[in-house]
Amino acid sequence: TGISLMVGQVVIMNIYYRGYLKLDIGKFWWEIAKILPAVLCPFGLAILVLRVYPAVQLPGFIVNVIFYTVAYSVSMYLIGMNRYEKQLVIDPLRRMVGKVRGAKG
Repeated sequence: TGISLMVGQVVIMNIYYRGYLKLDIGKFWWEIAKILPAVLCPFGLAILVLRVYPAVQLPGFIVNVIFYTVAYSVSMYLIGMNRYEKQLVIDPLRRMVGKVRGAKG
């Protein structure tokens, strides 16, 4: 199953995307590779946190999920996103803050 998925989804589909759809597959995989550190950093931190605070019961699991979610979000924002993607995150947050401030005053 794994071999057929690799051949079909990775090799054949990339040939199709490049040959028939004229997509720059090399650039696509380069962009994917650039976000790899943004994914690996929170993963490494999560391994360390699990050693200190094991998720053997529900409270530990919840703490680990919250920690990983925050670490992943910060890492992706700081390392994994380009300016355009960061702006897609910032604009709605600014609008929400503006609405909250407007409702208070």
